[in-house]
Amino acid sequence: MKKGEKGPQVVALQTALENLNYLQPASKKADGSFDGICGPELINTTFQYAMERNFNLANDPQWTTEIPDVYVAQAQTLQPVYGRGIDIAHYQPVVDWKRLQEGGVNYAFIKATDFSGKGNGFVDSMFYTHWDNATKAGCKKGAYMFWHPAFDPAAQADYFIKQTKRVYRPGDLRPVIDVERNDKLSKAEVNKRLQVVIDRLKASFGVPPIIYTSKRVCDEQRIEVGGECPVWLAFYVPAYDTDPGPKKDMQTTFRVGPPLPSQWKRFDIWQSGYGPRLPGCETTECDRDLMNDPKVTLPLITLS
Repeated sequence: MKKGEKGPQVVALQTALENLNYLQPASKKADGSFDGICGPELINTTFQYAMERNFNLANDPQWTTEIPDVYVAQAQTLQPVYGRGIDIAHYQPVVDWKRLQEGGVNYAFIKATDFSGKGNGFVDSMFYTHWDNATKAGCKKGAYMFWHPAFDPAAQADYFIKQTKRVYRPGDLRPVIDVERNDKLSKAEVNKRLQVVIDRLKASFGVPPIIYTSKRVCDEQRIEVGGECPVWLAFYVPAYDTDPGPKKDMQTTFRVGPPLPSQWKRFDIWQSGYGPRLPGCETTECDRDLMNDPKVTLPLITLS
């Protein structure tokens, strides 16, 4: 099966596997799709099994009774199971947190602060509303800052801390530094400034912050620090993938995850795509995130 292909036979097989409870409930996204969570591994391997034996779409029982349980069980063991989340800002003004959680979304990252072109800090217009509503609904959440290398790193960190520390509680997700640019600074300067932000957030929140970035960004912008922090990597499969290097097929990609910048040995969170509207967030599209920890326990803060 080609990467991203989803012909009628694949759809029939996915439906059969779901009806037989072969697809783990934790693998299903809120929009009903299994792609990008656990499904591709199982769907691809069982599809290959069926094609090798010339199963016919018209002969439905073959799809449901002639794939041995032991084969499906073996395929299931290859599936990574991720915690599913979203990241949002004022672009997603209407969020029904209860419906999101009922659909399997169990955490969110919410944009908190940014800096204008004049170097003045501002809070995202929906930050406190989203944070309060997520808290009331019992949804795990964390705040992120968009980092501008050209502006004073201490001022950006301190502004983020001032705006978010008062609403953070023990057990919330770690704060995030959104790293996407170098503002044409030298390699040494951009890494020095990012380290300042990391150190100030770590001192304030008690743990290293999460770094949001991608291998492409780190390579192009020459970002080398942050290895002590959990990493949240953007890597869209298949349609929006712009990272360099050979393309992986879906089966391999969803098993091993996104490509890693050199300062990390594993990923903690994977922004896997910008998907259709979700139940609970129908007014606009939003990013989909996969945590390499289905119980969403790794990136918690230790505020006292």
